[in-house]
Amino acid sequence: MYSTTYQLKEDQSYNVTSILFRNQLCDYFTRTFVPSFQPGQFSLDNIKAYPGVQSYSVRVAATNYNQFAMVFFKKVFKNEEFFKITLYGRTKELTPELKEDFVRFAKSLGLTDDHILFLVPIGNGQLGRRERGVGTVQA
Repeated sequence: MYSTTYQLKEDQSYNVTSILFRNQLCDYFTRTFVPSFQPGQFSLDNIKAYPGVQSYSVRVAATNYNQFAMVFFKKVFKNEEFFKITLYGRTKELTPELKEDFVRFAKSLGLTDDHILFLVPIGNGQLGRRERGVGTVQA
């Protein structure tokens, strides 16, 4: 389970809060992305607070501003370069066409099917919100 929320601030930077379930605990972490020299590009604020991180950039590769955003992340950590691409949606269900566009973009960067993952949407079954099968698991 993973959730990320972007909150636009008055200075056009973003507070980005992520919640990740790992090691049987919810891990919350917040960081700030500040605008860079190009529109749609951001860098990690206060990078000195992240030991070993030499650079961290975020670029919005595609968005329609209302339903989705494809975001490219690149960091240099201890002289090694890493990148990831994330498809964010405002709903738990994304269209097959949007997913296919994402796969095409990921493959254009050299990734293979083994590198591309779509998480199963979950709901709030404990709150009685299991509409359209969301929140159920089948084995």
